[in-house]
Amino acid sequence: NHNQQFDPTQRLAVKYEYVSNKDAYQSDQEVSLRNRLKQNLSSSFNYSKNWKTSSISIGYNQFWDLSIENKTPKVAGNLYENRYKPYKYEDGPKFNFRIGSMKIFGLGDSWYNNVTSSYNMKASIGRKDHWLITESDTTWFSHDTTKLKYGGIKHSSRLSAPQTFFRLFTINPNISLREDWIFNYKIQESESNGDMVTVEKEGFKRRLTWDSSISAKTKVYGLLPITIGRLNAIRHVMTPSVSYNYQPDFSDPQFGGNLYFQNNNSSDRFDYFKESYVGSTPHTEKKTYTLSLN
Repeated sequence: NHNQQFDPTQRLAVKYEYVSNKDAYQSDQEVSLRNRLKQNLSSSFNYSKNWKTSSISIGYNQFWDLSIENKTPKVAGNLYENRYKPYKYEDGPKFNFRIGSMKIFGLGDSWYNNVTSSYNMKASIGRKDHWLITESDTTWFSHDTTKLKYGGIKHSSRLSAPQTFFRLFTINPNISLREDWIFNYKIQESESNGDMVTVEKEGFKRRLTWDSSISAKTKVYGLLPITIGRLNAIRHVMTPSVSYNYQPDFSDPQFGGNLYFQNNNSSDRFDYFKESYVGSTPHTEKKTYTLSLN
């Protein structure tokens, strides 16, 4: 392991574990109890740098479960499709960049000086899982197979513009924007027997989704007359607030529709982004009203 802090804003952490023989820790000749009990190898690389209002980080992870290879398929259990067993993976490299909340138009007393924004970007090459393949109840094939979950890029931004009116009411409109990019996507194709199968395709897809909200609140002050000894009244403060949140249905053509979904000439649409790094596309309209009193 190596940890290096170059300065208060910059840090590097490296962890690397390796064995030349996967049976080493299970060998009867191994005298260290700690090593005999060790079943996993994990390696990682992480670098981070912070500025006053922003930061970046780069990471990579690798994991290997040694114990699975030393078990028979029958003992390993929970086989995928009764044949495959995951035992190691590589995740990344991954890159994150963040800009914290800041005033877009600088300091001042005008209404637009209250407009703030923040931005976050996450990118990943993807994750590769390695699977053992059952040869019989007691042996694995000498080679494994891999399953790649492709990465992508996720952008997110938030805009807020709180305003106070007559020194009584505070109204705060917000909008959250998400721009997602993937470079491999899924579609459904029909086989000769009429069954639909999911197929991976190479190509660029982008998606813009958003949700918005608006809230209003005020403070109500009052005195409750109570005479107890030297106590004449109790001052109390109530903060009533109301908010409204809205998220559209992105399967609707006016919000994306066929750009995000494959139309299979039926009531069902297939999401190009399903099970991808950026997640599935919201396809349900949501409206939420909230009333609270503190």
